[in-house]
Amino acid sequence: MTPDEKTALVATAGKRLEGLLGRPLTVQWPTPGDQITIDERMEEIAQRWCVSPLKLVHLTPESDLAGPDRATALSLAIDKAAGGGVTPSPKAMARAYYSLEGVRYRLWRLTRRTHPDLSEAQVAELVTEANRPDAIDALESLLKGLNPN
Repeated sequence: MTPDEKTALVATAGKRLEGLLGRPLTVQWPTPGDQITIDERMEEIAQRWCVSPLKLVHLTPESDLAGPDRATALSLAIDKAAGGGVTPSPKAMARAYYSLEGVRYRLWRLTRRTHPDLSEAQVAELVTEANRPDAIDALESLLKGLNPN
């Protein structure tokens, strides 16, 4: 993508985001600190969707997993959970980035230097479940245009 194409993309996506949220916001390319903080928050969000293997076995009706099958499943679950719990899958991590909470946090984090008056709570009021898909599209377009590579 040429520099002129990137500039046009950022301008168009910025106007879409402004129209969607009702106020202009200047999104910046994430610094390494921003990216680490965003990644950590997304992992926290994804972790909430994880179920301990041991808990999952106990939630399975005994009639579906009885006798030796249940003993084997419990043994495997204990082995998997012994390392400190469950790690979110790549799919869960991707879902976190596009969840309502994830989009709100990313938008706040990427605008906090240009709009220090804007709080996370205010961003939460701007980005709703109803406009989340459009906010994702606009944010991703902005980031594509801002990408220095």
